[in-house]
Amino acid sequence: MLNRIFVSSFFLTIFFLLIRLILASSVVAIKYNYDQTLKNDHYAKVGGVKVDELNDLEKQFCEMIDFKLFVADEVFESYIKKFTC
Repeated sequence: MLNRIFVSSFFLTIFFLLIRLILASSVVAIKYNYDQTLKNDHYAKVGGVKVDELNDLEKQFCEMIDFKLFVADEVFESYIKKFTC
């Protein structure tokens, strides 16, 4: 019984972490690619987090990727080939 609770809570935690990673990476990508973007309160509302948390997630994501936002065409295309059937 405890094992099932642990496993289910573990996967739930991973799920919420992935959602936050996707949210942060999406916001950073939008801001990098577009001159006019919405404010973070909009993205936070859509993502179901508070604005302060989104700001922290965005900062942490940029630090994780060492603020290297540019992706060369060759690299992008290689990932497209990997993930398409």
